[in-house]
Amino acid sequence: MIEKIRLIKLCESKLSDTIERLKTDLEKLNTSSEEDTKSSAGDKYETSREMIQQERDKLGRNLQETLKMHQSLKSISISRAFSKVKRGSIVETSKAVYFISVPLGQISVDGKHVFVISPLAPIAQNMLDKSASDFFEINGSKQEIFKVY
Repeated sequence: MIEKIRLIKLCESKLSDTIERLKTDLEKLNTSSEEDTKSSAGDKYETSREMIQQERDKLGRNLQETLKMHQSLKSISISRAFSKVKRGSIVETSKAVYFISVPLGQISVDGKHVFVISPLAPIAQNMLDKSASDFFEINGSKQEIFKVY
């Protein structure tokens, strides 16, 4: 059985690292933009500024989305026990272990692989409101739910 508090801490750490990286990348872009001087080739300068602005916008959106995911993860109760698959539950199936929370992908916890997925992911949608001993299907593959906690 995977310890939920440990799993959440690992997810928070991964999100915090991503937030710091995005902030650093944004700072670098701002510095690069300020250092960019207008040359005699005006079009080249404008193109460069536009590319920097597009990258800044993209990083800003990624940062906002990651901050939202971090807040969403913090709102999950560590002590809440689940009998049915809901947001915040850990689900052990015949093929994998899932943590229904935020879309982070695969994380290793004490040597076990856990897929950290959004409640909106198709596989999570197929599991929602199911209990231990129930089955669900995704992409033609049938899985049995062994534990929900």
